[in-house]
Amino acid sequence: FFNLIIDTAPLFTELTLFQICDDTTPDGFTEFDLDSLYPTIVAGASNLTVSYYLTEEDAEAGAVSPLSSPYTNTINPELIWARVEDDIAGCYGTFVIELNVISPLAGTPTPLIECDQTPNDGIADFNLTEADTDIINGQTNNFVTYHETLAQAEAGTDALVSPYTNTVPNIQTIFARLEEDVLGCYDVTQLVLQVNPAPSITDPISDYQLCDNDGDGSETFDLTSKYEEIVNTLTDITLTYYNTEADANADTNAIVTPSAYISSGTETIWVSAINTEGCTSVGFFNLIIDTVPLFTEVPLFQICDDTTPDGFTEFDLDSLYPTIVAGA
Repeated sequence: FFNLIIDTAPLFTELTLFQICDDTTPDGFTEFDLDSLYPTIVAGASNLTVSYYLTEEDAEAGAVSPLSSPYTNTINPELIWARVEDDIAGCYGTFVIELNVISPLAGTPTPLIECDQTPNDGIADFNLTEADTDIINGQTNNFVTYHETLAQAEAGTDALVSPYTNTVPNIQTIFARLEEDVLGCYDVTQLVLQVNPAPSITDPISDYQLCDNDGDGSETFDLTSKYEEIVNTLTDITLTYYNTEADANADTNAIVTPSAYISSGTETIWVSAINTEGCTSVGFFNLIIDTVPLFTEVPLFQICDDTTPDGFTEFDLDSLYPTIVAGA
């Protein structure tokens, strides 16, 4: 007689997903160490052999040409099949594994540009998070950190906090690390910080004086006549005039007709100067209405004719001065 024995498929652990970070060239293709899966799949069994195949049919047949390890994927993600075989009984089981290369690719961020403040020193505060959208570039489950050096970005250390004050005047390059939140895969790109100068307008601006010759207590000032003095040697500067410093800083409630501005007394006019880079400086000057001086009118100056009585003679006009100025 002989016995009929039905051996069962070996016990093993199925791994449905094998994820790794991309290599130094973030293109979605890299080497997978398939052999590294063996301890997890066999779970301590010593009589199992694990092999890998491109198709389910090859895995079921135990084809003679299994995949070698390391294996470089041909698409991302890619499905392969694992065959787990009992070395003694020859029974086997198969399952599919998804090979997935996590490949965050940092987008190229637009330089962050801030305006300086006079006196220009090339230093400004930057909100680095404004570059997040460009760097993430629509990818999900990613976050961005910023670093002063490439080494810090590669290591993910010493992340900068916004607002960040540049340490190199005018133009500084820092490094952004785009990292996904599953395995910590990352890519690094550069971010340029640029400080544009504010217009160095004249400071102080001289007073603007007019005389109240008609004595009505008001005068019409052409504020735009101060343009050349204010901009000095600068070019492509636009000036806007305001009644308060707050309005000048906020660019609100500008004086509508600066070329014909009516003032009823001494007051301060604030001026905002903006250049082609959109940077502004704020200054001020005073409007002064000078009153007509106090004097004594001399309506009649009479003198005797000279030796020739003909109605014509010399008048000493300077002699009237003490009377007219009355001591002033």
